[in-house]
Amino acid sequence: MSSLNTSEIQKPFLKINDNSSYSALSEPDTTHQLLSDLDSPPSNTPYIKRYQNQSLLYGITFQSSPSPLTLALSTKNISLKNKITIIEFSPQEDKFIERSNSECEFPPSSILFCPSQSNKDLLISTSDSLRIYKYSENKLTFQKEIKGNNKIFCGPLTSCDWSHINPSIVGVSSSDTTCKLWDITKLEILNTLIVDDKSAYDINFGNDDFTFMTAGAKGGIRLFDIRTPDTCKVLFENGEPITRVKGNLINGNLVICCFLDKSVIYVLDKRKPDIPYAILEGHNNVVNNAIWAPKSNTNVISVGDDKMGLVWDVYSDYMPKCVMEYKANKEIENVSWGDATDDWVGIIYGNNVEILKMK
Repeated sequence: MSSLNTSEIQKPFLKINDNSSYSALSEPDTTHQLLSDLDSPPSNTPYIKRYQNQSLLYGITFQSSPSPLTLALSTKNISLKNKITIIEFSPQEDKFIERSNSECEFPPSSILFCPSQSNKDLLISTSDSLRIYKYSENKLTFQKEIKGNNKIFCGPLTSCDWSHINPSIVGVSSSDTTCKLWDITKLEILNTLIVDDKSAYDINFGNDDFTFMTAGAKGGIRLFDIRTPDTCKVLFENGEPITRVKGNLINGNLVICCFLDKSVIYVLDKRKPDIPYAILEGHNNVVNNAIWAPKSNTNVISVGDDKMGLVWDVYSDYMPKCVMEYKANKEIENVSWGDATDDWVGIIYGNNVEILKMK
């Protein structure tokens, strides 16, 4: 397995060779190589870009426009005010520039830019409530706070997701065992669903008009249909709290999930979800997040407390295989792979963001 360890920024990330890509391949090429071998690279290389914040970071999301490379970041200060910050990469200065920020009282549990090009300036965050922002003309502006039926108290909210088919619909999961679907153009609740009898940790929309999944403390993944919200299908259940669930946007049958305090990722097939299609074992500490490459039905990146970012090919010779790895300086809290381009992956550790070039 090709590998790359860094202290500070020592070497570039890894690259699939030129006759392969992260596009949806049924039998991907699994040959990989280093892009180059620099003895004394600058703090930014053509393959790794870094931004350092004053506070500890957690949230990260790419804007759905490939140029300029724009990200939103959120802090996780427990006793201080928190911020959502917009940064853009300047090719002329070869560094990220902070464009704007907005204060919020609580650390956001998640932040997401809208996946639609037509609404690429919209950003949502979850903490004690759902908040909507707009980033336009280099300024991040708070638009609206939504607390749901209870105008005084709501949450804590644990995660959120945009519908990729209908970007006016946003789903929010909550520690109060519910998930809410919002039409943010009308600021109306479409549905409030009790998804379990324990906290809901994550929500994720499918690659169609109607379905979404939830995961939570009870240890199950449930599949809902907006047209029949009173019923659901239990896709998977093993009694262990599931912190993250992500469906593949190319192949809607594929699902990955992460567990509380576990070092493995499960790959599930909705057609036979009782038994995992594959178990990805490569981390030696807790996995904090795992996501699909946006334009692939084969590649997953996972990050964890072992400081590692691992890229997987779940169809490699019909067996999952770790095909790239990257070591950061500290535990990697979060990861994002932009929808507009699959060239760049962003990881969060400590007060640092590193953007890693994948091709």
